[in-house]
Amino acid sequence: MALVVLGVCAAAIVVFPVRPVSLRSLPNWELAKLLPGVHDFPPSWNYSLRGAVQRVDPDRPDAAPLNRPATYRPSDCANIPAIATLFNGYGYSAMVHVDKQSDQIARAVLQSSDEPDPNARFVIYPVADGAAMITKYVDWLHGCGTYHVTAADPEGGEPVPRVVVTTIGARSAGGADAALEVTRSATVTVPGPLRTMVYHVSYYWVRGVLLECATNLTGADTDLVNRVAAQTLQRIRTR
Repeated sequence: MALVVLGVCAAAIVVFPVRPVSLRSLPNWELAKLLPGVHDFPPSWNYSLRGAVQRVDPDRPDAAPLNRPATYRPSDCANIPAIATLFNGYGYSAMVHVDKQSDQIARAVLQSSDEPDPNARFVIYPVADGAAMITKYVDWLHGCGTYHVTAADPEGGEPVPRVVVTTIGARSAGGADAALEVTRSATVTVPGPLRTMVYHVSYYWVRGVLLECATNLTGADTDLVNRVAAQTLQRIRTR
């Protein structure tokens, strides 16, 4: 805000700064200011803020392809929409990651298995058209809400078969130009104990950027993550 004084009569005009319609061209360090802070979470949670210290390139592709050979059934489901792979292709976007793993022995065990620690992430992606990406994802889910995929384990290299099920939740959110909530589960189908990873993922398209919130937390922890996501959305809207 600025104060401008005109003429001898000292007429004062209050000038408010004009907010840019799109935040897509902002550098990562500016976008990071809109993400949750450490005090938004319980003191016992681990908190980290990540992202490349560089200006976001608005002409960057929506997502980088995954270089993981895999087979899909139905085969059409191999064409996974970009919005579902953003985290792999935009690894240097502004991101906050939190987790609840305080036991270092348990942390070491989890890191050597395919069972992730209880966590959540909030990422701001400078994509070209988040609303169109959301629409394309919903259309794809109508045919690929359930599919089978066999891909090499990232550590051992052995092929691991999984069945992936995604259910669609809310399609709107206050303050977002477009939004989508999904629940995504991946179950290993090899003989042995049933192993399923479940993530709740929300996408919010607002002011030229896409906010993603993904978590495998449950119960009251999920409620907290949802509240923090809503607060983050409003910060982006009103910046």
